[in-house]
Amino acid sequence: MTVHNYLIKWIVAYRTINCFVVQTWFVPDEYWQTLEPAHKLAFGYGYLTWEWANGLRTYFYPCIFAFLYSLVAFAGLDNTIFFIYSPKLLTFLLSCFADWRLFKFVQLLYGDRVASSTLLLYWCNWFQFYCVPRTLLNSAELALVIIGLSYLPISDKHRFQLVSSDNYYHLAVSSIVFTLVTLIRPTSALIWVPLWINFLYRFDFVYYCWHSEYIFYIAHTNIKRSEKVYIKLDYPLCLRTLCDSAQLYCS
Repeated sequence: MTVHNYLIKWIVAYRTINCFVVQTWFVPDEYWQTLEPAHKLAFGYGYLTWEWANGLRTYFYPCIFAFLYSLVAFAGLDNTIFFIYSPKLLTFLLSCFADWRLFKFVQLLYGDRVASSTLLLYWCNWFQFYCVPRTLLNSAELALVIIGLSYLPISDKHRFQLVSSDNYYHLAVSSIVFTLVTLIRPTSALIWVPLWINFLYRFDFVYYCWHSEYIFYIAHTNIKRSEKVYIKLDYPLCLRTLCDSAQLYCS
């Protein structure tokens, strides 16, 4: 059995214990930010606090739980047990995936040993153990920030690169997660905007735009995805060659 299989089992075991151990009430926002608005969306009744009445919060995150409640009701399982534990199931899945992506992110930068130590130290933080299983916006934001960071196309500890189709896929995933985090909590843009400014500054295309020659790396691969085409062009031919490269990439 590989190390990754063992790690997945440890993550699932840890978060399962986490969800069942944390059975207490912490802050009102556990309910007023998510579950109560979700119940109103799903069943037409529920109490909304003044933030919702004045349009200060977005319904994106409660809509996820409202959809979950609707599925539970459609299946005829709309009882107290399922209303309590179905949101916990959602937070369990999200936190498990965030733990996995945290390991993969640190592994990419520093290797297996540091990644394992980082995950262990993260798990030893009692406050994350206490808050992550809860339906707080902050808990979802934490998990999504970890996931979004882990998908940034980082080639090493100091440089971002977009020279392969896999990295374009990772950039797309990171962009989607960034959008989700901002929809859940608009102030999350304070985390992501400086990061993306730094990303654009480090991106090879922006660097070469300041020079007389442009170098475009076209990640055109064959069926086996083993060959890449590198095209160098001068400024006057930039637009035409870019169009030709797009046709080459799509062919």
